Amino acid sequence: MKKIVLFGVKGLLGGELKRQSPSDIQLRGYDRQVDITQPLEISKILQNDKPDWVINAAAYNQVDQAQNESALAYQVNSEGPATIAKECSRWKIPFIHFSTDYVFSGLQERAYREDDAPSPLSEYARSKFKGEEAVRSHPLHYILRVTTLYGEGRSNPASRVIAALKDSKPIKLVVDLFGSPTYVGDLAKWIFALIEKKPKYGTYHLAHTGYCSRYEFSKALGKKLVGKELSLLEPVGLKDLGLAAPRPAKPLLDTSKWEREVCPLLPWQEGLNNFLSTIKDKLI
Repeated sequence: MKKIVLFGVKGLLGGELKRQSPSDIQLRGYDRQVDITQPLEISKILQNDKPDWVINAAAYNQVDQAQNESALAYQVNSEGPATIAKECSRWKIPFIHFSTDYVFSGLQERAYREDDAPSPLSEYARSKFKGEEAVRSHPLHYILRVTTLYGEGRSNPASRVIAALKDSKPIKLVVDLFGSPTYVGDLAKWIFALIEKKPKYGTYHLAHTGYCSRYEFSKALGKKLVGKELSLLEPVGLKDLGLAAPRPAKPLLDTSKWEREVCPLLPWQEGLNNFLSTIKDKLI
């Protein structure tokens, strides 16, 4: 039986990994009771739990707040992963860490490959990229760049739209911000596929295939919710929102390496269907 230590177990992705943990895996989850920047705390956990794998799903994801809370963003997104990577290296444990499509500027015409040079635009994105650099110091690493995660649990692009439509409240949605919305239920399955297959270490892009704007995704979601008023979904431009942090408009990820080395992926539309089939009883 494989043993996995998971940091960030109460987050959107961490919670899904815990729920979907296969029967042949013993997963031990940790959240904010552990300071991931403290080597002694991490070392004690690794010594006691003796994991075969370590996964870090802990992250600071407040893109706009990071402009004014950069110290906290770097602490969670850079220092924490650096500490975990160093301890995993000491104990020779494979380490899975999650990054983001936001490390790219979004100005490139084609989808970004793993070896394309990052060009982060915001403090949040820079903190994530710095975390990547730290994790690469550990030879046995997987850096998985993901994008626009949604699912059950904490506030996310899908839950906000569902809540707005349920309460008959208008919600502004961006028409010029593109990505591949990724259902964490599918993402968790793919991560366990990586653990099973154990491909070559390195960086991988992981997301549903295809892309759409935030507005297009929300409209596709709204159409599947019977009896909801789609006019509540208000299309706006990114600049109209006056957000504190700049966003890459089209940081599309080329996932062909993952499909070649690990497993096939699904179109984002199928991911949306999978999500809705999971929560259908809660939508009544």
